[in-house]
Amino acid sequence: MNDNSHSRNARKFLGMLVCATACLYIAHAEKVRGASPLDEIEQVMLFAIKQEASVGAFHERNDVCVGFGSTLARSEKRIISELRREGLKFHGNDWCNRGPRGLKIGIVAPLVEATPGMYEVTVELGDLNPIRERGEHFATLLRKGKYTISRKGGFELELISYEQSCCTNQH
Repeated sequence: MNDNSHSRNARKFLGMLVCATACLYIAHAEKVRGASPLDEIEQVMLFAIKQEASVGAFHERNDVCVGFGSTLARSEKRIISELRREGLKFHGNDWCNRGPRGLKIGIVAPLVEATPGMYEVTVELGDLNPIRERGEHFATLLRKGKYTISRKGGFELELISYEQSCCTNQH
């Protein structure tokens, strides 16, 4: 082997070493952060929850829970973590059920991809306090509706429409 071959092999090795180090660093950062990035469906659910929080002015409340239909429940911890990272003091569904207490923003399954990149998300807002305060069997449904959400230019999510299907009470 000549010096030129050794130099090429050394550069290849160095490139592989840099790439491997970068991959390890990214994997470690995700482990430390506690979760991998949200997938497309989780991003859509997060967007819908933030829309509901904005409409209800829940940014200062600390008694709001987020719940998901059984097929979407796998995402609860990751989405709540992201909500908290963004400054919302929301809890998982179990926290509200232990009281029962607070308001619950529920993502009703299934989440529908109407066309590629266009999603329909049904969201319910319920008040669990009547169960505790008056012994009622069920929470009071304050609002229910369908958000239509799209990827704007393939990148950012945007609200296309909201169609309320139940209730006129706002909390």
